[in-house]
Amino acid sequence: MHDGAMSNRPGVSLVEVLVAMVLLAVGIAGTMSALAAAAQLREQARMREELASEGLERLAWFEARACAQLDTAAHVVTSRAVTIDWQVRDSLGLRQLAFDAVSPGRVPQRFSLRTTWRCT
Repeated sequence: MHDGAMSNRPGVSLVEVLVAMVLLAVGIAGTMSALAAAAQLREQARMREELASEGLERLAWFEARACAQLDTAAHVVTSRAVTIDWQVRDSLGLRQLAFDAVSPGRVPQRFSLRTTWRCT
């Protein structure tokens, strides 16, 4: 006699299989989302590091020549997906360096540096 209730058969029901599939899909989607976010953060960190490196190179150049050449200079460079704009100004014995670098992308990275050097 069959009373409509599930019998004590070994195995899993269709509902249990569907629930397991949903849980697995949610876990996979979460993992993929975390991996994508980590990749984006690594790319942003790489761009920030490149911008800072360019700024430090320009600062070293400026410190080596700050008082040797008492003229102004400006330059805009676009390379390696980075736009760099720097200017050297002379004002009353003070040399000023203004450095700005920007990387393109969904989340543009910016790095700015300002410094002043007294020439005697």
